[in-house]
Amino acid sequence: MLRSELPATVSMNDPSSVADVVYQHVTRVLHDTDPATIDVDELRSLVSSVTRLYAACSDRAGYEIRPIDGTVSTTDAVALACALIRAHNLNPFDLAIWYSRGAAIERPGMSNEEPSEGSS
Repeated sequence: MLRSELPATVSMNDPSSVADVVYQHVTRVLHDTDPATIDVDELRSLVSSVTRLYAACSDRAGYEIRPIDGTVSTTDAVALACALIRAHNLNPFDLAIWYSRGAAIERPGMSNEEPSEGSS
């Protein structure tokens, strides 16, 4: 989705509204489009933006927010994780240092169980 393609009904002041539109658009693209036709630069921009948003939200919350739900397969999660690690030329030792910071801890009342759907 090009930034200019956001529907006029989306309030840029309402992050939930923007997130919902992005979710709906990605779902539609995965269902109706060959992913190979997605512009690589736009995909990179989307992943970069969502990565910065995730880091900012986790930092502000004071805990590591579980970043995915049960709709993301293990294969897809690892594919993205590896690509992110390679993008910054990290290695397993570097990853071990960050990984030791702690497991995902949701705030009280939030589920921290492993995803049960969509795993491969």
